Amino acid sequence: METVASPLPECSPPPDSPPATPVRAGNAATQPAWWRRLLRSGSGLALAIEGEHLSVMVVRVRPSHVRLLGWKRFPSVADRPASVVGSEILQFLRDLGAARLAAHVLLPREATIVRLVHLPGIAEKDLLPAVELQLEALHPYSDHPVSFGAVRVGKSDSVLVGICREEVVDRWIAFFTEAGIKLAAIRISADVFHQAVRVLRTPPPGFLSSAGTSGEGIELYGESPVRPVYSALLYAPPAHAAERARAELRIPADPSHQGEHLSGLDTLLPAPESVEQGEIAKRDLPLYATALAAATAFPQPSVNLLPRTCAREVTGPSFCQPCCWLLF
Repeated sequence: METVASPLPECSPPPDSPPATPVRAGNAATQPAWWRRLLRSGSGLALAIEGEHLSVMVVRVRPSHVRLLGWKRFPSVADRPASVVGSEILQFLRDLGAARLAAHVLLPREATIVRLVHLPGIAEKDLLPAVELQLEALHPYSDHPVSFGAVRVGKSDSVLVGICREEVVDRWIAFFTEAGIKLAAIRISADVFHQAVRVLRTPPPGFLSSAGTSGEGIELYGESPVRPVYSALLYAPPAHAAERARAELRIPADPSHQGEHLSGLDTLLPAPESVEQGEIAKRDLPLYATALAAATAFPQPSVNLLPRTCAREVTGPSFCQPCCWLLF
């Protein structure tokens, strides 16, 4: 039996939208203009919650390459005082020269719900209030408060919404506050992947890729003109999961990537500059994608589940990466 991490089906394209012509799937990414690559350059710190463990990765993005500065897993963080874990993480970051960076924390895919809603004619300043008005219809946690974030997908009327139970978000905010780790954002994988495939590259118009496994499930991510963002955690054989996802995206199967040979998300992400770094990145693609999405000289709109009322208190003063990084 197939089950999906999101208990409710994702919103479909609006009824009045014209029928979409199926697009050819592919994984050939192109390189954008140099100035676009320059804007996406910077250093990024990512933390991923993986069961009882916490993984940390730091990357440095430049217009021509990506360097993975360091990666480390901190085991059994729930069984140790947050202050002890925090001192270990901060020492690791100091050794990399990255202690000044604020962290982007990736929530587990199974703990989040992803929705794609259609909100035409809504100004950016009214986007979050508009989503909040229909929030109860987007999740099944009627008896529990939730945290949410939303961002417009490109220049379209589609809005990507991420939802998580408030108690989960609050627990990790309290943990990182006690640990002394500055937070920039609490992220969901769908938004992270959407940004990461655009770092130093321009993704194809229609594709489907595997972003890894979570327990017995396979996490899929894809894009198409019909559905600009598709994210699902499916507990099904790879071939069945891919078939279902392609039907949602309305893209045909790629003869060279079927079933268990579904192409990985790493084919769309910029590879680190060495083989060893590439092996580390491929070992934990969601974490690597989060670090890429965090590495930008200018803030990017994102699905951020960090409560706006306490963002300033938790993150502390913001850090601006000046253009003089080109000198180093």
